[in-house]
Amino acid sequence: MPMRAILLCAFVLFFPFLSAICQTQSTAPTVSYTNPSSGPVGTSVTITGSYFGATQGSSTVSFNGTLATPTSWSDTQIVAPVPSGATTGKVSATVNGIVSNGGYGPTFTVFPPPAITSISPARGGIGTTVTLAGSSFGSTPGSSAVTFNGITARIVAWSDTTIIARVPAGISPGIATAIATVNQLTSNGVQFTVTQPLFVTPNQATLTVGQTRSMQLIDENGVLITNATWSFDDPSIAEIVPPANPGDPTLLQADAVGTTNFVATYGDRTGIAKITVLPAGTAFPVGTVQWSVPPLGSFGISKTVQSLRIDENTPDLYAEDDGAYGGNGSIRALTADGQQNGSGRAPIKISSPSWSPRTTRAEPFTSPIRTLPTNSKALATLAASTKPEMKAGSIRNRTAGRITPSLQMELSSSWKTPFKTRTRLWSQPSTHSLAKLNSPSRSLVHRR
Repeated sequence: MPMRAILLCAFVLFFPFLSAICQTQSTAPTVSYTNPSSGPVGTSVTITGSYFGATQGSSTVSFNGTLATPTSWSDTQIVAPVPSGATTGKVSATVNGIVSNGGYGPTFTVFPPPAITSISPARGGIGTTVTLAGSSFGSTPGSSAVTFNGITARIVAWSDTTIIARVPAGISPGIATAIATVNQLTSNGVQFTVTQPLFVTPNQATLTVGQTRSMQLIDENGVLITNATWSFDDPSIAEIVPPANPGDPTLLQADAVGTTNFVATYGDRTGIAKITVLPAGTAFPVGTVQWSVPPLGSFGISKTVQSLRIDENTPDLYAEDDGAYGGNGSIRALTADGQQNGSGRAPIKISSPSWSPRTTRAEPFTSPIRTLPTNSKALATLAASTKPEMKAGSIRNRTAGRITPSLQMELSSSWKTPFKTRTRLWSQPSTHSLAKLNSPSRSLVHRR
């Protein structure tokens, strides 16, 4: 047989095999790129390439060897979420048993979840600066956040292994859980103990540049606290001037226009406040909060009464604070600029009554009226529990023609209190003309 005929027969016999090999080599799947090229587990990734096949069939896609579950498949594009357990590595598609790019496809970077190993300090009050140590926080915060019981904290500094944040307002005393959220991944939670608050008085003030005003830090019983540490979110706006001599007040000095929060720290407890500074010489707009006195508990300040001026030591007004002393309440003596009067001496404590708060008997009276209806439980309780001298009289309501009992309360010489003997504590109740109760916080607010 001629050689040409032999070669022709061989070509005819082997052509199907050669054709299959050539076709296989020309249709091997190829992954060109992924979008995005990095992300945490669960990120939806679009894989672009060629020869994936019109449908998935038995084909697969994997992230560094971990199989994913595609949500869509076409000849040029595959969409799949990063599977659980995936690590940083090559993305590949396997079609008809052939691995794309010979196993050397583009790399996808899998972000590990953030992890918190410690929090320091582990206890403190609102505004306390804490340091979270751990890993995989990212070099910058971006959209990441730290929360305490779901309340977002203010970030002071951020790195891949350390976060510095402030404990946010709005958290109740007790155990709070701190969590870092990075790239939509949440870390493990660590516990932080929120301590009982202290109270900066006033806790809100407006000054002009160059002005100063006295500040106090008191506890839940109204006791003045000295030697506190003060810190500002923006120290360029205001500063604390320590007392020059024992007994001198602590001063808040306004340095630059702006608004800043500040924190007073004593031990592991804190008090928070805010100052607004206006340009020097500015007249306060109507409605400006010049100062605000916080209540010493959750029940709030329920009533204020102007005092009868006796001498320079007489307070300007008295406030019934129902939250003080663990909810038993107290009568607080205040000055016209919102300071607690009496060099930090504690307010008068009110004991819980064992009778109806609407009607009570208090002796001695200088008039025949023996039963005193009152809307103020604190007034009636103070009268009955401390036995100051009581004076009851009558005021005729000319419109209705009714006789209404009135009350004024004075200290007797035998009553041991921070106030001078015969200081009149209460006269006919009337709301202080400058200080108004601010609902719902029940703070005492002085506006222009």
